[in-house]
Amino acid sequence: MADRNFGNQLKHFMHAPTLLAGSFVIGAGAIGAVTGRGFGVAYTGAGNYLVTATGPRIDNYNSLWAVKLTLQHVAGAAGIADRVIKLGTVTLAAAAGSTFQILTHNIAGPALNEAATDIVHFEFLLGNSSLD
Repeated sequence: MADRNFGNQLKHFMHAPTLLAGSFVIGAGAIGAVTGRGFGVAYTGAGNYLVTATGPRIDNYNSLWAVKLTLQHVAGAAGIADRVIKLGTVTLAAAAGSTFQILTHNIAGPALNEAATDIVHFEFLLGNSSLD
């Protein structure tokens, strides 16, 4: 049990956290509809996607506190029970924007791939304070 009574409010001990969240449709070697702001998505190969923080004020993120990745399968797609999603290389930067590699592959083998019209949902909780 915590030694503090936080009540009903969400409390944290991070200074100036930033949540970068969104989703994008994948499949057939391309990126489909993108939902969210403050990032861009690039297709870099089969099952390999690169999310880049963008915008007029790109923060100098120095820490990645939490990651949530979800792969939403479209009904009727072949092999839907065999596909997983994971985080690849993360580069925290200032001027060029931080980048996050997202990989999708089959459980049965290491080959990266995508199913047509699956949807990737992501959340990155980032810190930009030297106090953290």
